[in-house]
Amino acid sequence: MEQLWQGGPWERPRHPVEPLVLPKIRPVKKRGNWIVFWIFLITILVLAAVAVWCSTDWGESLPGRVPVQTCVPRAGVGGEARLELENRAEQVLTAREIYDACIAGVVYIQAKDDSGRISSGSGVVMSSDGYIITNAHVIAGASCVRVVFRDNTALEAGLVGTQEDYDLAVLKVEANGLPTARFCSSNHLQVGDEVVAIGNPLGSTLRGTMTQGIVSAINRSVDLDGTTMSLVQTTAALNPGNSGGALINDRGQVVGITTMKMMSRYETIEGLGFAIPSRLVKGVVNQLIATGEAKTPALGIMVAFDLAEYGGLKVLDVEENSDAWAKGLRPSDVIVAVNGVPMTDDSILVSMKEELGVNESLMLTVDRDGVRLDFEIVLMDAALFAEES
Repeated sequence: MEQLWQGGPWERPRHPVEPLVLPKIRPVKKRGNWIVFWIFLITILVLAAVAVWCSTDWGESLPGRVPVQTCVPRAGVGGEARLELENRAEQVLTAREIYDACIAGVVYIQAKDDSGRISSGSGVVMSSDGYIITNAHVIAGASCVRVVFRDNTALEAGLVGTQEDYDLAVLKVEANGLPTARFCSSNHLQVGDEVVAIGNPLGSTLRGTMTQGIVSAINRSVDLDGTTMSLVQTTAALNPGNSGGALINDRGQVVGITTMKMMSRYETIEGLGFAIPSRLVKGVVNQLIATGEAKTPALGIMVAFDLAEYGGLKVLDVEENSDAWAKGLRPSDVIVAVNGVPMTDDSILVSMKEELGVNESLMLTVDRDGVRLDFEIVLMDAALFAEES
């Protein structure tokens, strides 16, 4: 059964449990029923050992989202830094040129909990005055975080804020003149584009590793613990410790934050990694820097792709406390376009929503029994709908 590995609070691979050692059995003079007894006992112990073996996730962190519970000292909010996305650069770079241009903007992150356990991950330097982007699960459970730069300078970091739904966090170190990464809008990506990932797989030993691949899919809808994310899928190898690192286009610009990979307990699965697209990162990060929190925008509707005559997304349910309900959207309506873009897949709607924030709006063109209607729907905080359910 395939699962999404998203790392965990402690991204160091676990050691396998000690093998079950069967007790030595001394021979006895009277064999009779004792032979049957010992055969039965050994059979039970062997079956128990096999069960432990099959249920153990060897060498990987547990799959699934880890609740972000951290007591890392807080950094101040309200800073002036903002993540800006450049246009795609014209010049295509070689892999070596990309590495030389980008490696200084990717950092090694160590997070320690109260018991002294240390996790490892990656981060991307967003601004020269010390704002750093990483995954929320990298710092989950931590009481202090240290950021190590390419020149081995190590600085303690404060936590600006986290957004668990999108697995993003912003850290802040007290520094100036730091080398930064260049970010580009992920909207430019197409399947087949060459990309590289830079991060710190398996901790400090392999710091600054670059892997190469292509974009396998864009706007890949991935549901993790009830939250649907529209991610960039890539063949660039990702491993424990890559979380929070950079997915970079062939121009040397960051187009995503690496976050998870596909894994299986029973099969070998490679080349199925995922990154949070930069268009989503921008909205979340800028909210976190400004206020320390980032709300998840939601329409308050449930949809499914409709194969009927009109195509589009069929509305299955509408939250009664949503703006969609107030404006008149109802179940059985079919959304054929959003902001003029045809709805041929629900991932298109997800990606358009992610580019916006709470209180911004989308124009939905709806087919209702052959009649076309337009609804301008204001996005609301997804937490409002969770409270009602």
